Amino acid sequence: MWKDLLRLTRLPNLFTAVADIFAGHFIATRLAESTNTWTHASDNVLSHLILLSLASGCLYAAGAALNDLVDLAHDRRHNPKRPLPAGRVQPIHAAILIGVLFVAGLLLAQLVSMGATINALAIILLIVAYDGYSKRLAKIGPINMALVRAFNVLLGMQILPTTAITFPQYLVPPAIMFVYIAILTFISLSEEVSPRIKSTVKYLVIGIVFVDAAMLTAYGLFLPSCLTLLLVIPPVALSRRFYIS
Repeated sequence: MWKDLLRLTRLPNLFTAVADIFAGHFIATRLAESTNTWTHASDNVLSHLILLSLASGCLYAAGAALNDLVDLAHDRRHNPKRPLPAGRVQPIHAAILIGVLFVAGLLLAQLVSMGATINALAIILLIVAYDGYSKRLAKIGPINMALVRAFNVLLGMQILPTTAITFPQYLVPPAIMFVYIAILTFISLSEEVSPRIKSTVKYLVIGIVFVDAAMLTAYGLFLPSCLTLLLVIPPVALSRRFYIS
C-alpha cells in the first residue's frame, strides 16, 4: 500500500518542484545582493531553503494525488491499473493523504514567513482549481498549471521580504517557468491519444530541472546550478518503480 501511495504522489517528479525552490531561492538572494533591495541577511537561510523545499514537495505530492482522486471515474475506464481504480488504495486513504500533505505544506511554509504561508495557500488554491476544473479546458488549463509552477518559484523567493519580491526583476524567473509549463501542459493535452507524446511529456517534466539550472547559470550561479542538476538523478532512478502510466 505504501508503494502505491507513493505512486499517487508521483514521487519521481517531486524533485522537479524542489528544483523550482532552489532556483527561486538562489536567484532572489543574488538579486537582493546586487540591487540592495534586502540588506538584512538571515542566519536561517539554509533552514529556510530546506523548509521551503519540503513545503513545495508536500504541495506537489498532494496535487498529484488529488489529480488521481478527481479522475477516479475516468481512470476506471481508461487507466484501470492505477492504484485507485485497481483498488490498491482506497479513496478515503487518498483523501486523508492529500489533506495531511496540504496542511504539512502550509505549516512548513509558516515556519519561514507569513509571505511564504500566503504563497503556499495560493499554490493550494491553484492546484485545487486545476485538478477540480480547469484541466478539462484547453485554453485555461495550461495557464492554471503554469501559474502553479510560477508561484512555486516565487515560494523559493520567500526568504526575502514580500515588498522586495514585487520588484520587476524578481518576476523574470517565475515568468520563464510560466511559459515553459504552459507549453508543456498544452502538449500534454494530447498524451492520451499519442504514446509518443506521453513519452515526450515525461522527459519535458524532468526538463523542468534543466530550466531551473539554466536560469541559475544565467545569473552566474554556477554552483547552485550544479546542485540543482543533481535533482535529475532521483527522478531517473525512481521512475521505473514509481512511474504511473
